[in-house]
Amino acid sequence: MRSAKKVVFILGAGASAEVDLPIGKGLRADIASLLAFQFTDFNELRRGNRAIADVIQRRFASESRELFDAASRICKGVGLVESIDDYINTHASDSFVSIVGKLAIARAILDSEKKSKLYFKRKNVNDTINFVGLDRTWYPGFYSFLQTGIQKSGLGAIFENVSVVCFNYDRCIEHYLVHALDATYHIGIEKSRELVEQLPILRPYGTVGEYFGDSSRIVEFGRDSFPDVSDLLKNLRTYTERIDDEEGLAAIRKIVSDAEVLVFLGCAFHENNMKILSEDIPSKVKAVYFTRRGISAQDMSIVKKRLSRVSEIKRVPQQSDPTNLFPADSCYELFDSYRMSLRD
Repeated sequence: MRSAKKVVFILGAGASAEVDLPIGKGLRADIASLLAFQFTDFNELRRGNRAIADVIQRRFASESRELFDAASRICKGVGLVESIDDYINTHASDSFVSIVGKLAIARAILDSEKKSKLYFKRKNVNDTINFVGLDRTWYPGFYSFLQTGIQKSGLGAIFENVSVVCFNYDRCIEHYLVHALDATYHIGIEKSRELVEQLPILRPYGTVGEYFGDSSRIVEFGRDSFPDVSDLLKNLRTYTERIDDEEGLAAIRKIVSDAEVLVFLGCAFHENNMKILSEDIPSKVKAVYFTRRGISAQDMSIVKKRLSRVSEIKRVPQQSDPTNLFPADSCYELFDSYRMSLRD
């Protein structure tokens, strides 16, 4: 049985990396490849992503030259910054960079969803995710935390006291939970979708498309075709757009400040993201679990300082480390190491 405490799971890019979505250099390389447009003398596309080129030429015909120029600039510069998001934010006043950057993000993420360990092509009602292939990822541990002790008659309470803040554009967590619930309880995909839709998932930077809601607006996991462009440009947010959304920020900070336990999975603890999570309000957080892969020993002091903003980090005299911080190397190892502690 999971803990009765309020727990917030905070997902960074490293969480999706365990099911083979790209992060860091890999995603920047994907973006650059998608936008490396070259045309023949007869204006036929030689290089670059055709779907993005078609959107530019058809949806933004009068501005296509400016958008292709922006694509060229992104190709040259994206490898020099931390992420495509940082590049777009650096050029926040350039609407062409924002449009092309968001188109590339959407195409890269949807392609990555399709290549991930969570994707399957459903040919009949019995087809589902290869759950055995996920044994060395965090998803089974997370699902065990939610599901252990929950009978079919009590499924309505499976997400009680649990919330998620997801900094990623993909829909891996929704997709996994929908199919895991159906495989466990045999309630049908539609009922599973209704249940997972009740889980509060707050997305500071938006998503490549709606996973729930009106069927005409749903973007399937790993979709081949482009989502509605107007929806896409509105749903994907840069950091600048995020901080202008005061209502959305307040909702995120409220669930974080009300939490008793925070679990950071695959986060790099970027300063911008930590600012989104916190402000000068009292915190009820008593314990913080986090993954540290890719973070040096020297940088750990900075991470702990940033975590102190969202928790009551306490030190014991003559001890250098706070007593309520619980690190693990990877997301998988966090659930493996603390499976009892998280429920206590």
